[in-house]
Amino acid sequence: MKDSSEFIDRQIVRVRQRAGTFWSWSQATSTRLPEIAVVSVVAVAVLFLTRDAWFFGDDWAFLIYRSDLWNSGQHFEAIFVPHNEHLSAVPAAVYLVLEKFFGIGSMLPYFVVLVAGHVALLWAVRTIMVRFNVPMMWRIVGLIWLGLFGAGAENLVWPFQMSFIWAFALSLWGLLVFTGGERPTVRRDLGASALFTLGLFTASTSLSVTIVAACVLLVSSRSILRLLRVFAVPIGLYAAWYVFYGTSRMPHNPISKTQVIPYLTKALSYGLDQTFQFPTIGLIFAVVALVLIASVDWFTPQQRRITAVLSAILFVFYLMSAIGRSFLGIEAATASRYVYFCGAMAIPFVVLAVSVVLERKPKLLPIAGVILAIAIAGNVALFLSIRNDRLALTNDAKWKFASAVEYLDVTQVADEVRPEPTYNPDVSIKGLRMLRDQGLWSSNMQLSEAMQVDAAARFGIRTGLVSKPQGLGLANATIVSIEGATASTSGECTVLQPTGASPHVVMQPKPAASFSIDTDGAPSMVYVRSQSDPGMHSGAIDTGTAGATAPVWVMTFPLTGQPVLALPSGVTTTLCGVSLQ
Repeated sequence: MKDSSEFIDRQIVRVRQRAGTFWSWSQATSTRLPEIAVVSVVAVAVLFLTRDAWFFGDDWAFLIYRSDLWNSGQHFEAIFVPHNEHLSAVPAAVYLVLEKFFGIGSMLPYFVVLVAGHVALLWAVRTIMVRFNVPMMWRIVGLIWLGLFGAGAENLVWPFQMSFIWAFALSLWGLLVFTGGERPTVRRDLGASALFTLGLFTASTSLSVTIVAACVLLVSSRSILRLLRVFAVPIGLYAAWYVFYGTSRMPHNPISKTQVIPYLTKALSYGLDQTFQFPTIGLIFAVVALVLIASVDWFTPQQRRITAVLSAILFVFYLMSAIGRSFLGIEAATASRYVYFCGAMAIPFVVLAVSVVLERKPKLLPIAGVILAIAIAGNVALFLSIRNDRLALTNDAKWKFASAVEYLDVTQVADEVRPEPTYNPDVSIKGLRMLRDQGLWSSNMQLSEAMQVDAAARFGIRTGLVSKPQGLGLANATIVSIEGATASTSGECTVLQPTGASPHVVMQPKPAASFSIDTDGAPSMVYVRSQSDPGMHSGAIDTGTAGATAPVWVMTFPLTGQPVLALPSGVTTTLCGVSLQ
């Protein structure tokens, strides 16, 4: 019996020990596996949810413009020419490499780089919380909160934002590296210097972290030698690029001095409110956390110092944004990418404050739990909503690019024609042709008849559309005037006999119109142009053999101005479905 009771006692002790290890969430610990699991799940979730997205906006400035520079032998310009006002050497190189090896058939390789940057930032935030001595349970709350951070989802659904995220993550790791360890070492300082250099060469997002980090080093070590060892190379190289190359090639936006303060206050309040998904309450909650950390003796001097550094980085970031972007108006302060920065800096000290206060005031757990649950759930829901909107937008653009495949070699379609100019102004027929010729892109997407008709209206080649599509609201076109030709009627058709060198008819604009044309067997070389917008034209139409008719689709989308139909010289042209005014 004694042996049995001792065995049971030993088993109870063993179970308690294992349970103590498992429930070490309530104490700061160096165990990393649960946090690694959370970050891994976040990374896989983001990749899975964005797997069907496609390139958008500024992606194409790297995929086409910089690729064209590189292929033309302008290697330095391809890497170092500023993007807007940013030095974007690292993302430019990344895009060139990914484009070379993977093409643009899938965005997955580009998203992998983006998500890797997000993971690097999450682990930096985790490291900050470890230095705060935050218990693991609360660190995991912070990682989940920032992991699927819907308020900053622009950075998670758009590969181009790899520049923003990686610049932020690299510079933050630079700060963590040279402030880590029991004492300064040359190896740490040189490592931090390399990270700051990469950050500055990725995007100016890193400037605020770099500036505050330099101040931290100067105040903490008071060593000019160490300051130079860490920051001479990154700041020196960035300054040299800016003075001797960048400033002459970037836009110089006006500074709206009267809008700087309103912009700054709007950015801070909006960023904190969005972090919590609570209007006003988010700002109040964050401010209360800062006041508690600064004034209550529950918090250690180290926790106060780290909080001050995070707050300074956030303030400097928004101040620089206000100086550079306030001319766009106060609403520019609400950009999702800025909220992402705010969340990454605010979540660590908020989680610290919550963990310390609840340790001493556990009765407040229901209130804090509800606020944090709403913040996390609201951000996840917002992430999914923004992801759905971005998928719809990019997939709508994708089929328009796919429809351009048929027109890449048609001489009547100008090189500068843009398949989707609203959201992707950097994409032209010439650029897509370059990608195809290099074997970087091809499309076998199946297009519906409505898509083909839409493509015909945008690119101007009307062959192959032999039946009238249903549901497009097509209406008969009307001829307003005729020049260089005589007109006669034959049944429901108008017969035009050229009398001059440049015969053409001016037609009445309508939301949509269709008609057919027969040029008596001659290649028609017919163009439809809008007088008010010469860039909008139909291109040429080859009607083939004598007696054949090819439908011409005009104005699938409303255009301004009167379309002009230029006729071939020397042959009789018959228009059917067109009435004389």
